[in-house]
Amino acid sequence: MFLIQSFVTVTPESAALISDALQSNTSLTELNLSGHNLGVDGCKALSNAIKSHGGLTRVSLGHETLGSDHDQLELLMDGMLQCKSLLHIDLAKRSFNALSMKIVEKYVVEHVNITMITSLDLSQNALDNESLSSLARVLNHTKVNNLNLSLNSFDHNGLESFVDIILQQSSTKLNLINLTGNQLGNGGGQQVARLMQANRLHEVEINECHIGDEGANALGQALVQWQGLHLAASENAGFSNGLALGIREALKSSSQVQPGQLSHLALRGCNIGDEGVMAIAEAIQGGRLPKLTVLDIAVNSLTLQALQAIGTVLMADNPSTIISLDISCNDLGLPGVELIGQWLQSNKLQSLETLSLNKINIGINGQLALCKSLTKFPASLKIIESMGNSGNVEESDDDFLDALDDLYEETIIDFKWK
Repeated sequence: MFLIQSFVTVTPESAALISDALQSNTSLTELNLSGHNLGVDGCKALSNAIKSHGGLTRVSLGHETLGSDHDQLELLMDGMLQCKSLLHIDLAKRSFNALSMKIVEKYVVEHVNITMITSLDLSQNALDNESLSSLARVLNHTKVNNLNLSLNSFDHNGLESFVDIILQQSSTKLNLINLTGNQLGNGGGQQVARLMQANRLHEVEINECHIGDEGANALGQALVQWQGLHLAASENAGFSNGLALGIREALKSSSQVQPGQLSHLALRGCNIGDEGVMAIAEAIQGGRLPKLTVLDIAVNSLTLQALQAIGTVLMADNPSTIISLDISCNDLGLPGVELIGQWLQSNKLQSLETLSLNKINIGINGQLALCKSLTKFPASLKIIESMGNSGNVEESDDDFLDALDDLYEETIIDFKWK
């Protein structure tokens, strides 16, 4: 990779020297000149060098207001989109807006038979609703399947137009879309659900998008038949009971519906409560989420009722596929440790390898009980995270420290407690 930090000034003259070096170095695969104002002449020289380069796969160019510097933007887009080896373009933090996207669209259409771009990072820009329509048309003219749109300025209306255009072109599919940090609300959740139901997405990041119960309901209905792999929707505190209602509504549908292929589900801080977890457990037991391996349900005001539902899944006769479970920051206390002890004693935990129990209010006595249970019945576990549960453990807490030593000596479990 060739990288020049933004605090090192790159003048148009030095940009010309870099372009000369590029033309003679065909083995270079990554070029990072982000944060630099290259000037029109510098951009012209680099554009020509990138255009003819046969090895570049990743490029990040331009200063922080490139989106409004149309002369430089046009030159750089013209070069990058004609580089036949280039796969990833990083345009994050470049002040892109609707006018910037029209320029990108113009050059994509012009070079539609040349560009091989598959990944586009437009995060932390000023993309509004109008921008998304241009972007959707860009996707329909390229092979882009990884798209980062986090922390922009559009809402559910812009996303609806984006989805409408995407669904008009049957060949457009996204391996990953990151919408984190946009004010999408319920309408945005419903639009993401449309793409999931049409199986146009494999991985979705919609953290902190202010999605409420109606959006969660739509996502829940799509989830149990979605053929995608990864959904991260953490910190949408308005989910509430909407997710559970959506999942259960979908479970009522015909059993002939193809099961979902979801492997990773992150719902940290979504306020789904016990009902949400029980609905997920019902979907797993009903064969609608047969490949779920990672489940993050931390910070959801869960009680023992939710823990019992998960335990039923983990100890089922038909072995669970869950290998990583995070139930941190739920006030489960010592009764929670006792219930986990029952899981271990059952000898039915066959797949679970990582269990995160950070800040579940079990105290030093809970830590001690957990260590003893794990030493006797380690099951399939390899990593336990139990930080924030012990208070100030001093060297005088001999019982716990001795139990911890026994655990380390007699099992392969990595017990992370501080």
